[in-house]
Amino acid sequence: SGATTIIPGPAGSGMIVVAPDGGMREGFEYLGEATNNVAELTAILRAVEAIPSSAEHVLVHTDSQYAIGVLTKGWKAKVNQALIKEIKVALSTVKNLTLVYVKGHAGIPLNERADELAREAVRSGRTKSVPTPEGASR
Repeated sequence: SGATTIIPGPAGSGMIVVAPDGGMREGFEYLGEATNNVAELTAILRAVEAIPSSAEHVLVHTDSQYAIGVLTKGWKAKVNQALIKEIKVALSTVKNLTLVYVKGHAGIPLNERADELAREAVRSGRTKSVPTPEGASR
């Protein structure tokens, strides 16, 4: 997942879902005025929503320590509580899900691509959902 914004400012989220066979599905979402934390959280939510319920193991890579902290480490959030609750519910529906921290802006190809998608959302003011795989359900 990736995000881009000025705090607060025009915000977008970028998501890439990679299947076990290496197939990739991409999407992005324009969020309007929002913070980088909202963009990062939304990217995780949309990525998780795009994962079929039949998935056996799921890794979600994010460059947001904040998102990992509020979603899995019990950090107390002063803001974004409704969004965090929504994501926790979505996370609970996925088997064997792990959030993995990756360093942002460090040349990691999929993280860089997610950031590009987030910038496209802001540039275009558009949203493009991550396609659902054939025959998959949530």
